[in-house]
Amino acid sequence: MRHIFTLILLFGVWTVHAQTNIIVPKNVQNWIDKELAKAPDKTLMKDFNKGDFFAPKTSRVIGYLTGYNAAGSYTTGMIYTANNLTREDYPTVVKINPDGSFEADFILQYPQINNINIDDVWIPFYLEPGQTVAVIVDKAKQEAQKLDKGYYRYAGTTGRINNELAAINFQSIKYTELNDAVKTMAPDDFKKATLAKWKNAKAQLRKEFKQKKIAATTQLIALANQDVLFATNLFDYAMYREYEKADTANKIVQLPLEPSFFNFINDLDLNNRELLISSEFSTFINRLEYSEPIFKANRLVNNETPALEREQRKYQVTDSLFYVLGPQHSNLILQIIHIRALPFTLRYVFDKVTEADKNSYLSFSKKQLTEQFLAQEQDRLATADLKRKSNIGTDLPDTRAAQIFKDIINRYKGKRLYVDFWATTCGPCVAGIKSNYAVREQFNNTPEFDFVFITSEDESPKEDYNKFIQEQKLGNTHYLKISDYHYLRELFKFNGIPRYVIINEEGKLVDDNFQMYSFKADVKKHFPQYSAVIDGLSK
Repeated sequence: MRHIFTLILLFGVWTVHAQTNIIVPKNVQNWIDKELAKAPDKTLMKDFNKGDFFAPKTSRVIGYLTGYNAAGSYTTGMIYTANNLTREDYPTVVKINPDGSFEADFILQYPQINNINIDDVWIPFYLEPGQTVAVIVDKAKQEAQKLDKGYYRYAGTTGRINNELAAINFQSIKYTELNDAVKTMAPDDFKKATLAKWKNAKAQLRKEFKQKKIAATTQLIALANQDVLFATNLFDYAMYREYEKADTANKIVQLPLEPSFFNFINDLDLNNRELLISSEFSTFINRLEYSEPIFKANRLVNNETPALEREQRKYQVTDSLFYVLGPQHSNLILQIIHIRALPFTLRYVFDKVTEADKNSYLSFSKKQLTEQFLAQEQDRLATADLKRKSNIGTDLPDTRAAQIFKDIINRYKGKRLYVDFWATTCGPCVAGIKSNYAVREQFNNTPEFDFVFITSEDESPKEDYNKFIQEQKLGNTHYLKISDYHYLRELFKFNGIPRYVIINEEGKLVDDNFQMYSFKADVKKHFPQYSAVIDGLSK
């Protein structure tokens, strides 16, 4: 239930041009040179599958925008970074200086391809932990010629890799073609055609590597990225078929999708860390963990069994499927799937079980993890969940982002706040607000708690915004400039909306990923005097 920008489509194919004739002012070039020299790590990983691939370090992106107008509407950009091992978002604000230079620092867990978004221009980059990459962006040329591809030049330790990747046209099946194939091609036919395209794409890459003398590291990254793109296409085909099954007149979509359709996973080395580098990895693993064989098998587990037994059984069922779909025992991808499920399991499945049962499950889960970093991530997630359940709250940091938020909530001092980050362009956001109309009416001006709504000028056109808040009688609404909203994304760590945050009576952060359907239970827990009213609303 998230409104994610069009990241999946934008990240999937990297087709840009590295340029060498972009002119950079001398003072900016001197700054870039100094920043690159200060990078703590200037050694590229030689083998992604040996040594410390997982090595969280502060990493840095810097650069320069030609044609930047400091008097324009934007002074920030965003890097929509995320920890794909745990489903946690870590969006980072890109600060744009008046001279057109820009900079951003963030924690990078392992080598990744990511994107900078500045004024709807998407700038791809590859970076390794502890390093700095510089990107020179000919934004003026792109805007003047209305180009749909960026013109960039990269520098730094990963500069050559970035420039080489920028020149590669990765192949994948476009959304429109995929959607048509769902309606017109039987599963076996689509799979056969896609596997052929996949094989041909990798052959073309290898030919290009030889002709252009592409660096060995670039080759590894490019081949893995191409694998992830086509594997994701196959998963998407299977997923989209489920959406089309309501069309009973179409005999193609009514054809059964046999479990053997998914054995293309055998073509991938599921212990290959290079797969994680791809910008499309988050989509790939999402499609895999929710693929029909895994989802269907988990539904067979009896939900009436005790939580500990049930979750252990689901864990084992998923493992057993991998012996069939991909006979690669205890592989890295499987372990990541389990870690990605843990936050939900702790928050909802084990919310009302004994600590002994929860700890028993954590012990059971940890024994399956052969990757030490994933075991450390499990410990961190378990500790964070304990802190959330304590309801003590965390002080907001002394940052510009926190000050923007404090300026908003200071007028509601002494109240527990349910903060809703939303947009008129976000379907789930609008639906959620409409569904809670009666709740807001019932608790209007309640002294103990309140609702706060925050959106941005970029995602909620003014006319639509004014009409909607009047229609829904939304009080406590805040309409922010896009740059201020960027900082709040960074503060509360969210890429997608709707996003709900709880602030307690002392102004401390209690939960930065609250699920609004739990609102009634939360009110009954903290304000039992309203239990009867809540029960009345539930009837």
